Amino acid sequence: MRDHISNPNAHHESSAEVAEGYLSVSPETLPDGVKVLTTDCEGYKAFKALPAALKFNGELYGKTGWNSDKHIAYYRTDAQLAKVVPGKTTEGC
Repeated sequence: MRDHISNPNAHHESSAEVAEGYLSVSPETLPDGVKVLTTDCEGYKAFKALPAALKFNGELYGKTGWNSDKHIAYYRTDAQLAKVVPGKTTEGC
C-alpha cells in the first residue's frame, strides 16, 4: 500500500498524516462502462489485508484481483458483493 494516504478534509501541515479509513486509489472507466479502482499492493499478504470492498464517489467497488508483476490490486463496480451479517464469523473461509 502507499505510504501517503490522501484525505481532502485533513489539515495540511509540513508533515503528512495517515487518515484512518482512507486508501489512495486511481480510478478509470473501461470501454464497457465498468469502473475500476487500482491501488498499490506489494505482495500477497498486502492483497489479503486490503478491504473486500470500497465506496468511491457514491459507488461500491469489490476487490477482484491482484497483478503481482505490476504490484497493483483491482476493485471493480461489476464485482458481486454480499453484505456481512453482524455477529457472524467469516474466519476460516
